[in-house]
Amino acid sequence: MKYLLLFLCLFFSSHMLYANDEYYHFRTPDNRQESDKVINEIYEECVERLCEKYHLLYLADLYHFPEKIDFLGGAFGMKRMISVDELRPLVLALLADFQEAINNNEKIRPLLVEYPFPADRITIMIGLCDGDKLPPHDEVSNATSEKGFLCYRFSDLIKIVQGKEEIKESLEEACEKAGIDPATISPIYSLYDDTGRFLKSEKNDNPTTQKE
Repeated sequence: MKYLLLFLCLFFSSHMLYANDEYYHFRTPDNRQESDKVINEIYEECVERLCEKYHLLYLADLYHFPEKIDFLGGAFGMKRMISVDELRPLVLALLADFQEAINNNEKIRPLLVEYPFPADRITIMIGLCDGDKLPPHDEVSNATSEKGFLCYRFSDLIKIVQGKEEIKESLEEACEKAGIDPATISPIYSLYDDTGRFLKSEKNDNPTTQKE
């Protein structure tokens, strides 16, 4: 999974070089299924607003919908290099905004694998470019929220081979470092695994969360 996300980040970093500086995204048109139209409405409602708010490019929708939506998110881009300390609150803010948009939309609720939709089922990807050039290999080139963690990755192929291509921290650790109350991203953890089995633990003991 992490190598797939790394490949996507590298692809989007290259793709960003040709993107419009103001706002950019691609999305397949609504097909005949009503569910796809509802998902598109979520993106149309929040993507342009988030890009304007955080001065980002939008690159792609990210979601998995076998029977019900089990993860959802978006890939963003920025044509300047920023530090991990700047990336961290940006990813967390996008994650919280996406989560709010999902959980406040009644149309999408029956399509979700669980409600409220937790943060560890939301994937936010931010790829960085150095202006119109690819990112330097010795700098963090992308950040991704995935399965309850924030991962910051280098594009250095040597680091990838050595298994040193990422810095990883839990969402709670990221919130603490960014000075953000974790309650703004709630719930963080899914109550169910991918097969629908209830995961009983102290972290996700939330009696208000129900599986549809």
